[in-house]
Amino acid sequence: MELLEDYLESVQEALPLMLAFTAASLSMSAFNIYKQYLTRAARSCKDLPPKEKGICMLRYKLQGKKAQLSKLNGSMAQCNKAKKVELCKQKLVNKAQKVGSDIEFLAKRMDELRKQKA
Repeated sequence: MELLEDYLESVQEALPLMLAFTAASLSMSAFNIYKQYLTRAARSCKDLPPKEKGICMLRYKLQGKKAQLSKLNGSMAQCNKAKKVELCKQKLVNKAQKVGSDIEFLAKRMDELRKQKA
């Protein structure tokens, strides 16, 4: 009986780690999508003049952030498998809000650069 109690206690101690791993792996998966867009941007924008290259890179960053946000929002359902569903979802929501603010910033910056170019 003592062995079972020790096991259950160790499982309870590991729950926060498992939750952190679940949320982190979902977040990392979304970030990897963003990195793929940056790789494409480097290839596509490399031969452009400096001002056009900046706009090109921003366009890919913006697309990548939108894809990352989409992946984060789509990952919410996977939190249902976690032990602490609400905490997992909250971590993803916080990350999604940060990515959303990044999208707003990049969109404003791209508009500014387009106006300067014109």
